[in-house]
Amino acid sequence: MQNKILVIEDQIEFQKLIEVSLGYKYLIDVAENVSVARNKLKLQEYHLILLDVILPDGSGFDFCREIQADASLKDIPIIFLTSKTSTSDKVFGFSIGVDDYIDKPFDPAELLARVDIRILKAEKRKQNIDSVKKGSLRFEVSGLRLYVEENSFEKQVDVTPIEFKILLKLAQNTNRIFSRQQILDSVWGTNVYIDDRSIDKHISAIRKKIDPYQKYIKTVSGVGYEFKLH
Repeated sequence: MQNKILVIEDQIEFQKLIEVSLGYKYLIDVAENVSVARNKLKLQEYHLILLDVILPDGSGFDFCREIQADASLKDIPIIFLTSKTSTSDKVFGFSIGVDDYIDKPFDPAELLARVDIRILKAEKRKQNIDSVKKGSLRFEVSGLRLYVEENSFEKQVDVTPIEFKILLKLAQNTNRIFSRQQILDSVWGTNVYIDDRSIDKHISAIRKKIDPYQKYIKTVSGVGYEFKLH
């Protein structure tokens, strides 16, 4: 699947130049102003935003801050592509968190190179967030999949969603002791009544499934459980 770029640019000549520069590699969607861009961002997923600073209905600087304040959009890389080329403008752009700043007129090859690297970095960052490695265990968070090392290879372990969440909670907080109630609250929520001793049954099942790495899960007598790598 091709990555999709939202170009927020009101000048037709630059819209066309961007499409020629990037269109053979990326899907290009154009918004001529902030209002149109705002609506498009509500309806579609984008992998990068090329944003002009001077737009008919607002400031690109302000719209950049609006995007970054939205939890569902804040991880999209933003590149300013603008004729506002003073050092103070660039410093301000970077100070509000923009990923890159390209002057108009721009070189198509440079534009492509900068877009490529920003999308690549965003993809790596997303993968790192989704994948959690603890000792010989690896968690794929979005898919609730657990893998263990076996003879230098990874083997997927068949765990239930509840077992996955319990083990991930412990693994992400290495050397911290959790009571049974704390584990219950983090996995099921505070408004659900479940006997806290049911945690013991889940821990027992997890230990069997991740053997020989069950040693990572330590029982703290009278308190709860702890994840330790050593």
